[in-house]
Amino acid sequence: MKVVLAADSALDLDDFLYEKYKIHLMPVTITFGEESYQDTIDITSNDIYERVKQGADIPKTAATNIVEYYEFFKQFENDNVIFLSMGSGFTSAYQNAVIASKEFENIHVIDTKNLSNGMGLLAIMVDTLEYVAKGGRVSALTKVSAEALKIHPSIAIVDNELKVGRLFRGRRDKAAMKYVKEEMKKLDSYDPTLFFVASSTVGDELVNEIVKYIESLNYFKEIKITNIGSTVSVHTGPGAVGLIGLLK
Repeated sequence: MKVVLAADSALDLDDFLYEKYKIHLMPVTITFGEESYQDTIDITSNDIYERVKQGADIPKTAATNIVEYYEFFKQFENDNVIFLSMGSGFTSAYQNAVIASKEFENIHVIDTKNLSNGMGLLAIMVDTLEYVAKGGRVSALTKVSAEALKIHPSIAIVDNELKVGRLFRGRRDKAAMKYVKEEMKKLDSYDPTLFFVASSTVGDELVNEIVKYIESLNYFKEIKITNIGSTVSVHTGPGAVGLIGLLK
């Protein structure tokens, strides 16, 4: 039996990784009221931002249910499957995947304890707290205060949960560079082979500036630009930037 890699679409791996390792995706469901969409299939991050801009409520993500996972796993009955699930601290999807996998001897579900880019996400600096606040991660008062003071918070994965971390003040570009320089103080902790700079907005020029700065450090052999996908963008909103690397 051959080994097959599969993952929840929320892991937002780069396209070249999907192609190189032939990774199969289980789309996460994103809902606008009564309307449902499949991440990576019929909705993108920019689609979400445009609909919210036009007045729609910020959408929600729905955990993939047991039956959906069962149907997804059925196609691999003749393969050994390693399935990378969203962190169990964020959603019941992991538990559902585990239950569905028990119907098969060849499905192995891994709790990545993470969102977006698998186990490599360091942190994300968001441009606005609107999406984070409506997702229930911070209070409305915190959101208003941060906007008034031009504060850009970072959100990070801590103990299998998405939490608001350090705060960076000033214009978005200056705040982002402060954030990047803070993260780069931990440079020696990361594998130099490959590093990612991620953005929740396609064509964000700030990302190119961040890449140039990291390149000037002459540490990573390769730096790639990637996107923060629809599932995570529901929580970050437009203008978020992230750094992704693997620990040594």
